[in-house]
Amino acid sequence: TLYPTISGGITSSVSKGNSSTVSMPSSPPTAISTPSTSVTVAFNDLADVEWAKEAIDYLLDKKVVNGKETGKFYPNDNVTRAEFVKMLMLGYGVTSDDGKSKAFSDVPSSHWAHEYVNIASSRGLVNGISETEFGADSYITREDMAVMGYRLLICFSEFIGEQSIENVF
Repeated sequence: TLYPTISGGITSSVSKGNSSTVSMPSSPPTAISTPSTSVTVAFNDLADVEWAKEAIDYLLDKKVVNGKETGKFYPNDNVTRAEFVKMLMLGYGVTSDDGKSKAFSDVPSSHWAHEYVNIASSRGLVNGISETEFGADSYITREDMAVMGYRLLICFSEFIGEQSIENVF
């Protein structure tokens, strides 16, 4: 599995005619070490989602998810924008920003997701819901997940060159 640090960022914009432009990073991402794989506490609330247990346990093992309290994952809860950004950043090993993050009033340095939102923002992977707000505690929409995932895959496609995304994942 690849865990690259994304060096450089992407930028995108959408005009009134619903067309979009994407600017690619000037340099490819570089590989970093694999996260620790020790599991601390298993989730005890996954009986109703047995089909997802293996994936959730794997993400716990890789420290991509940690639940909302000890032993509780709450698998049927909605996901916030901040939670999703954290999963993306940790899941793909994007661990540092380039100092170009945007300051959002609803994600102060004391917010638990501040580091993840800053990293994603500095890499051009996320925008706010306004010029000053990220919407950290708002539930994420499917369209926002698609856009964030797309932007991250653009960076990965630059990293892997001619090899197809399907062959990497």
